[in-house]
Amino acid sequence: MTRYLPALLALLLFTSCDSFFEKESVLPHNPERPELPPARDRRFVVDSIQYHFDYWSRKSTQQADEICLTIFSNSLDSEWHFTPTLEEPLYNYSCFSSEDPVFAQIYTDTLLVRTPCYVDDDNRIILGDSLYSFQQITQQTLAEIDRTGEETIIPPHTETYFYGRYSITYYDIAYTIWLTEMTSQTPITIEGMWQGGIINDDLTIRIESHPL
Repeated sequence: MTRYLPALLALLLFTSCDSFFEKESVLPHNPERPELPPARDRRFVVDSIQYHFDYWSRKSTQQADEICLTIFSNSLDSEWHFTPTLEEPLYNYSCFSSEDPVFAQIYTDTLLVRTPCYVDDDNRIILGDSLYSFQQITQQTLAEIDRTGEETIIPPHTETYFYGRYSITYYDIAYTIWLTEMTSQTPITIEGMWQGGIINDDLTIRIESHPL
């Protein structure tokens, strides 16, 4: 046993020295934020926001269910010209999420930011013009798409059905946002995910006609 004693002492000395240097480190792994005012008294402003298509980000495009736009009955002896239009409002949606506890304590809806509207094949992110509140609630804005089809000739004594279909692209994209808490002048950085659904401008119209 005595022949192993020098090795054991050396190991204990190395371990104690390692622990000592860890405790004395001036660069802790998880530095704490300065103390913020009570949640209801905080006043944030947005300095900037950046989106990045990382490993956890994804996008997928799906066809929405076909909907009946309108039914046009022509009981005349002559043909009729008709232009179908999608009257039903369609909405894009946006929602932010984060595991940062400060994010859950943001109660204002005045922190407005732009969000992605398109991600190309090289995962380059294009921002839209609509502004959304930086909050953990689902928000909607009216989709700006072409809702009008081509002019169609309705034969006499027929009933014509117009069906519309479009696609929706769903996104999960990582973000980093830089805020300043104005009461304490404390800079805050929050990371999380943005979820969105964007109506694509690809409305197609299918037509069916039947005799009256």
